[in-house]
Amino acid sequence: VRSILGSTLLVSHQLRPSIAGEKLSGDGGRMADIDRKKLYDNVADKYDELDGGAAATALGLPEKRAKLLAEASGDVLELAVGTGLNLPLYRYENIKSLRGVDLSSGMLQNAVVKKNKLPARDKAKISLSEMDASRLSFDDNSFDYVVETFSLCVVYNPEAVLREAFRVLKPGGQLLILENSRSTNPILGLYQDVTADILARYGGKACIWNQDVIELTKNVGFKLDYVEDYGTGLLRAVKATKQV
Repeated sequence: VRSILGSTLLVSHQLRPSIAGEKLSGDGGRMADIDRKKLYDNVADKYDELDGGAAATALGLPEKRAKLLAEASGDVLELAVGTGLNLPLYRYENIKSLRGVDLSSGMLQNAVVKKNKLPARDKAKISLSEMDASRLSFDDNSFDYVVETFSLCVVYNPEAVLREAFRVLKPGGQLLILENSRSTNPILGLYQDVTADILARYGGKACIWNQDVIELTKNVGFKLDYVEDYGTGLLRAVKATKQV
């Protein structure tokens, strides 16, 4: 129980307000694109303290990210690449190309810095673009893998993002997700339900942390290959296949 409560508090800490008192518009706590872009442009230079700082380390997020990303190979798309926290963790010997997209130019500027620290042979495979993940400009059936980490809880329409992931994946291509999700523990799940809109609406990452990642993925048409729960499902790793 102590371990579960600790995980809950740490995840809550990751969602703490970083723009004090700023209420963000949107439907059910989810921000419109213009608000989301503004928020992430404003916090870009400090974002790594949220998703890559002490709380993230205590939750073991770097190891969880690396485990997920080890699956990626061939032509890879990372949605909401952000400040590029994942970029040092890919196994580039298995990757032909890596496209990273994000709505925020401020976040992408930080991702470029991380890209440029990689060995020349690895960074040559990476291309970063400002783009809305719910309206991708890529052709159908373009990628072997699509990666998403900790952005579905933020985007205005997560199903639209997953539909785009499905569209741009090649037949048999795979979706890799590491995401906040509603706990399988009834008490913690209720706590998430009560606090989700408050945490989302007032600054911080604006993350809806009680979404059902599994149902979202299945509703778009993906076949679930595996799900790994961390902290009674507060965090979930998901691998799913595009079947057509």
